[in-house]
Amino acid sequence: MAYLRPHMEIAIHRIEAHEYQLLAQIGRDPFYETWRSVNTEEDMQTYMAKAFDPSSIEKDILNPANTFLLPCWVKKQSAIANCAVIGRMRIRIGFGN
Repeated sequence: MAYLRPHMEIAIHRIEAHEYQLLAQIGRDPFYETWRSVNTEEDMQTYMAKAFDPSSIEKDILNPANTFLLPCWVKKQSAIANCAVIGRMRIRIGFGN
């Protein structure tokens, strides 16, 4: 059974194409915090520039085989601006890009 914070609900937000920069940031920040202690700053920046490139992420979002979802704690209402993001999910149907 999942633990819910008092008076908060979990919502699932489906990422739309215009939110590609948000998705890039949500991926970049935890990656950086997790791996910065075991990599050089230069290596981190080089990797992140490619892995979290907003134009590549936008292309992934526009691919009909992909669906990106953000689960979040709802603070006030279910708008993404009122959510505390707690993860991200990518669902891919089929094989290939």
